This record gives sequence, C-alpha cells and structure tokens, in this order.
Amino acid sequence: MPRPAFHTANNRPTCKVINSSTGARIHPKGCKVRKIKQDGAGAKLHKWTKTGKVKRVIKVPANESHTMVKVKMNGFESRLMYDTGATTTSIGWGLGVRWGLVKIVSTAEKNPNAGDRQGPYPVVPLKEQDTTYAINASGVEVRKWVFKKQPLSVTIKDDTDGKDYTLNIEVDINLDPRNKNATKLLGVNAIRALKKEGVRFKV
Repeated sequence: MPRPAFHTANNRPTCKVINSSTGARIHPKGCKVRKIKQDGAGAKLHKWTKTGKVKRVIKVPANESHTMVKVKMNGFESRLMYDTGATTTSIGWGLGVRWGLVKIVSTAEKNPNAGDRQGPYPVVPLKEQDTTYAINASGVEVRKWVFKKQPLSVTIKDDTDGKDYTLNIEVDINLDPRNKNATKLLGVNAIRALKKEGVRFKV
C-alpha cells in the first residue's frame, strides 16, 4: 500500500477529491492524504476529511454548558451555547432584532399573525418564516418562528494549533417571539453543518 502523502499548509495535496454520482472519493485509489504538516519542531498535525476539508477540533468540557461558540450575523456578534440536546439553533427576539430577523412594533401597529393567548407579540418578522411549537421547561407549549437557511459566521478555536478560524454555514433558526432573552443555543443542526466543514467537538 502506498505511503500516506504529506504536504505543507502552503501546498495542495497530491491526492484529489473526485465527485461522482456515487459521492466523493479520493483519487488515485490507495492515496491517503489526511494530514497537513505544520512548520516547527513538535508541531501537531491537522487532518483532512474525505471531502478535502481541514479537520478542526474543539474541546468540550464534561459540563458542556461552559462551551460558548462565537457567531455573527448581520454584522452583530454573539455567543451561543453548545447544546447537543437542542435540535435547532434557538434565540430570543432580542438577538433576533440585532440579526435583522424581526423588528420591534408598538401595540398600536396591526400585527395579524403575531400573538397568542397572552396578547400580541412585541415583534414582527422581517423575513419569511414558518411556525412551530415547543414545550418549554415549565411544560407549557410555546410558539416559535423558524427562519430557514440563515447565513451564520462561526468562529472556532482549533485545539490542534490554538488558532481562531471563521467558517460560514447556513442553519435554520428558532426564534421565540415572546421571550426577549431566551437562552441562545447552538443546536444539532448547526453542529452538523460545522461537521461538514471539518469541525469536530471533542469531549
């Protein structure tokens, strides 16, 4: 079997990723480009994914609530909590205003599709959205707005080399139109999108 091919960060790998009807594959057969050799004695090695993405590793402590991920949308930066228990990335309407998803309205403004038994919502959507329902911590069903395929810039600190990298992904975002300061969660949908870009959260 041929030896794995190594290369520096400034050179392209000798193996290529070929996309076909059956999916992506490495060419030529038997070639195993999986690492980028870094300069400096004792430097750690990055690995490649099968689709040619550089693998980035983020350490997650046993208490994952301590892991906050830096994100940006609409020019406004925030931090979301890494949460494998949340199916979808979720925020409150306060952050939604800054991200350009909703706007604050006065009670005098007509808002035909925004309200519940507690009265009208303090915000209205600025973008097309769907509606879903979720059970909160008190066991009460609450209405959420879903903004699909929103562009999100995520900055991660790679444990391999200690450097920060910014990746751009698209995710569905659940917004609570009733709760301004709802817990900001980086859900499974964003975690999977980051995984496609080579990011792995390591506990």
